[in-house]
Amino acid sequence: MKAEKLTRLKRLDELSYRGFLTDSEEAERSALRAQAQEEARLESVKRHAQQTTALSGEQSSSEVSQEVSGGLRPTFREAMSMAGKQIDIDGFCQRGVDGGWVQGPDYMLARTLCMVMAEIYMAAPRYVFYVGGIAMEAAQIREVYGELTSRHIEAVSRKIRQSKGKTVKYQRPYLRTMLYNVVFEYEAQTQGGMDVTAWET
Repeated sequence: MKAEKLTRLKRLDELSYRGFLTDSEEAERSALRAQAQEEARLESVKRHAQQTTALSGEQSSSEVSQEVSGGLRPTFREAMSMAGKQIDIDGFCQRGVDGGWVQGPDYMLARTLCMVMAEIYMAAPRYVFYVGGIAMEAAQIREVYGELTSRHIEAVSRKIRQSKGKTVKYQRPYLRTMLYNVVFEYEAQTQGGMDVTAWET
């Protein structure tokens, strides 16, 4: 897809997240998204065919079959466990009135974000997802998600609370994009000598 069409699709996605799309723009967005998905699928098939052709004789057909079928990738439960440990999800619990541990106000949101992370972690490396309306391979997103910590999750939670009442039509892509962007935004805020009060309130 040409750059101008990708730019247009990203703009329409942004408008959709805000609930500002007209019917004609929604139709245009659907058509552009379908085109982008088809092109990404064809490119993925092409790359896989090239990769399979280039495989050396040292790799058995059973190993290739296992790799393609996803046998080497984690299950959803395993991916959830990986994500939970990475962001220290237990840290989102707090002491209850009886002294026991209970879920804190952001625990369920943190768990939901773990699910979004797990979807990326268990996907095939070249599987295509959309982040901010841009097609990206799972391996690229996974590399960025590898930098996520509890601090990033807390920052996402704050931003969501600040936008309370906002209607989000496509929640998974929205949260996926927030997780991706917060790595860069929070890093810039904390390491670039910029004011971080917006993140800490």
